[in-house]
Amino acid sequence: MLQLVPASVEGPNRIQRCIEFFGSEHFADVPNEWISAHLFATLRDTVKRGSYSDRDHAKKRLSGIFDDIAHVSMYAPYCDAFVMDTPMAELVRQPTVALEQRYGVKVFSLRKWDALFTWLNELEAGMTSEHKAALSAVYL
Repeated sequence: MLQLVPASVEGPNRIQRCIEFFGSEHFADVPNEWISAHLFATLRDTVKRGSYSDRDHAKKRLSGIFDDIAHVSMYAPYCDAFVMDTPMAELVRQPTVALEQRYGVKVFSLRKWDALFTWLNELEAGMTSEHKAALSAVYL
């Protein structure tokens, strides 16, 4: 990162410029950073409120949470829909995250396949003949 700081910035000011970037609103609004920070904060608040007081139940529900958060925060903002396990779907629907409202991605959980299939059927029903022809040409 220091290589990208203009040469006119000298000495300790170069590092200070990097520190300023990581404290900037621009960096805070990067989707991956925003989502992961809000997911971890929301999870922390959920734990503080006692939602995962049973250790064995918590281990089962939250196994893989770090990978899930990394995956959701990296890809969900760029998708039309995202299927995730039920605990993660509950987490991203919390008002402190509100993934669907902030990024417009439809969130589906593994327990709600019917909603996913309904959405897919609606997409297919709304396809134009040109779109169908293009898909046929590409996938033949």
